[in-house]
Amino acid sequence: MSCHVSHQDLPQLPSLDELNGCDLSTFNRTVGLFFESAPLLGERLVQCRPFASYPQILQDAERILHHDMTETEQIAVVNAHPRIGQSPTKLSVLSRAEQNGGLPVKDALAPSKKKSEASSIAKSTLDNNGDDRVVCQGDDTAVLDQLCELNQQYEAKYGFRFLVFVDGLSKAELIPVLKDRLLHSSRTTELQKALHDAIWIAGSRLRVLLPVDV
Repeated sequence: MSCHVSHQDLPQLPSLDELNGCDLSTFNRTVGLFFESAPLLGERLVQCRPFASYPQILQDAERILHHDMTETEQIAVVNAHPRIGQSPTKLSVLSRAEQNGGLPVKDALAPSKKKSEASSIAKSTLDNNGDDRVVCQGDDTAVLDQLCELNQQYEAKYGFRFLVFVDGLSKAELIPVLKDRLLHSSRTTELQKALHDAIWIAGSRLRVLLPVDV
């Protein structure tokens, strides 16, 4: 198994006709490409069909997330995303790409500076590093240990997972971000940031998954 994710590794989106006519289980799998496993959101979104475009789906999702869900339901959507630094074997292909250098960029899209700088991180393989953990080659186990501890502190303080639009940042670069959010934020602020970043993540994934000619 490799940590590097190419465009050939990415899932394909169904056509809008297929999405508008499919059953709830199939619909939720597609929604899960953008929001991981979020059946509560899928159940609300499916009632908005038919969709005229994929961007409309994310617009409706943003409205539902912020205005039509209880806090408990919002947290369930946030917690559907994996923890930063989680074992790559437990990540979806999209999350694995995001946590290891960034999503692959289409030829028609110019890569950001951060993603260009992080390309060497993405081009790595998995290694057991001499213990039971599976990590990407080049990952610092001390960084992973620190992220694990900070994730636990964050969840104990706020009651949900730390969710951030990483945009190609390395795991080490996320440590000071996590520390700052632990020390200088509030539960209400963190939940709103998490919901905001969930939409940013979904939009970033859509730009990569949507065919260029659509």
